[in-house]
Amino acid sequence: MINLILKEQVPGFKFIAVNFVGSHVTYTYKTTLDIKVGDLVVIESPSGLKVVTVADDDVEVKPSPKYAIKWVVCKVPTLPYNFLRTTENRLLAEQQEAGVNRL
Repeated sequence: MINLILKEQVPGFKFIAVNFVGSHVTYTYKTTLDIKVGDLVVIESPSGLKVVTVADDDVEVKPSPKYAIKWVVCKVPTLPYNFLRTTENRLLAEQQEAGVNRL
């Protein structure tokens, strides 16, 4: 019941479905973060914090689910990582063209 009250009263509150690596089973979590399908997020699992992939960013939940729905901890900021990898690959390609050793 509290989740439905949160959904009505907290801006941006929503339920999402996530997949663990190598699994096609989805699990429901709640968040107020700007999250889209395909994003990586950190969630709390019984075995600690895990990085998972968002499978659905707008899940409907029954008024009284049979299980506790936990919060998403944070969204993984992949933009800086992607920028660094792209820059590194470009520099490596330039070195190869110039005949410079990678190391």
